Amino acid sequence: MKRPLSFYTIFFIVCMVAMKVSGILSKIVLARAITPYEYGIITLIIISFPNMFQLLTNFCLHDLLSHSRRGRKYFGFSIFYSVFVSILIGAVVFIFHNQIFDFLNLPLKNWHVLFMGFFIVLISNAILVDMTGILRGLKRYSQTTILASLPPVLKLFLILIAVYLLNIRDFCTLLLIFAISPLIVLIGISIKEWRKLFKYLKNINIPSKDMFLFGISIFTISLFGGLNQAISKIIVSHDLGIEYQGYFDISFTLVTLLGFSFAAMQFISIPEATGARNKRDLLFKTGGLGDISRALFSFLLFGVILLYFYSYQFVDLLFSHRYTIAANYVPILAVGYIFLFVQQFLAYVNISLSEDIKGYKQLIFITLLLLIISPFVTHMLIQSSGFIGAYISIVLFLFLYSLITIILLEDISPLYALLFKIERLILSILITFLFLIFFQPPFIIGISISFILYISIIFLSGYLKKELISDLFTYGT
Repeated sequence: MKRPLSFYTIFFIVCMVAMKVSGILSKIVLARAITPYEYGIITLIIISFPNMFQLLTNFCLHDLLSHSRRGRKYFGFSIFYSVFVSILIGAVVFIFHNQIFDFLNLPLKNWHVLFMGFFIVLISNAILVDMTGILRGLKRYSQTTILASLPPVLKLFLILIAVYLLNIRDFCTLLLIFAISPLIVLIGISIKEWRKLFKYLKNINIPSKDMFLFGISIFTISLFGGLNQAISKIIVSHDLGIEYQGYFDISFTLVTLLGFSFAAMQFISIPEATGARNKRDLLFKTGGLGDISRALFSFLLFGVILLYFYSYQFVDLLFSHRYTIAANYVPILAVGYIFLFVQQFLAYVNISLSEDIKGYKQLIFITLLLLIISPFVTHMLIQSSGFIGAYISIVLFLFLYSLITIILLEDISPLYALLFKIERLILSILITFLFLIFFQPPFIIGISISFILYISIIFLSGYLKKELISDLFTYGT
């Protein structure tokens, strides 16, 4: 007996909320304790820089391990590869730190502390991502979610102790405290789970050709949003300075309100689709992937509404008035995430169900081509339009990527599943939007009332089935 998919999805979202809120709160505490310049350095070195290199340290292995039938065989190889590449990247950054820091406008003073924080995060996250990959492939959704949520929660706990109990304000000390949470989690989970994972770790099997093609297909398509974001941050840092990179990071931090729906869709789609025997049941069965994805899509659109009306209030409340410049551009980013959700759902389901991954070479090529072009377009738009050019570039490429995916994929039945009864969703959006325009309720009251209104219309109109709620409290078969 097991819980239905809706239970694990809600559990994932709850843990994601804890994870994202912890991440946001830790940034808030940090931003209030140091200057915007120092905040920009820490977010670049501890978050953006390691996240960019994680594309190399884990490559396609997380997605490969997530294959529900065959991924577990390659866990040993994944750990070996991640550790080796992390050490190699660390050596390159160590040797060429002068050139790299100069390009990013980072201070060379105390460079060894910056490097230490960067490398701790790099290698710890690389191993943790492999662990979440195999647990996800085994459909141990609860354990996977908890493991992914622990580092930011622990980070918040450590930062709160450092700033408010120990009254630490030293930049280097705070940077290292901000960096060590994934290492602590890695040590803890290794001690707890080593017996269960060792049987998969002891054999180092190189992925077969078809599994490698599966992994690299999913990886290439899924990296677009994150890598485009990381590259844009570096371009902003280079063109406008480290302080604007801090403002840019604030915008993306707020857009994480939409990330709950987006990440939950990514989390369940590959294991469910690779284990599916019938596409129609997968997409249209009550409580299946199609129903869950439509629910997640509706919540993403509600998040866009909130960011459109309350971006200034969010920034001022969470990060103080010093960062309100970022609020000007948050709604632009929010629209881009709508396109990305549609694109990723289409691509994930198509590739996971396909018996011939070779048919998606065109989409992989387009993904890489857009990523190569993106930094040049971002640079040109910043030069011509200023700070807003970075935001325009991101949304433009997300729109193009979504449109090209729809054109290239032969099977767009996942799109039909996602847009099923879309007119009822549009009605919910329109009524909620008009309510906020005409009544202009205060921040907290507006969020509360609009949420109740939106949810009520969605279920009463029949866009979402009431069984999704009742399933949360029952066991599946």
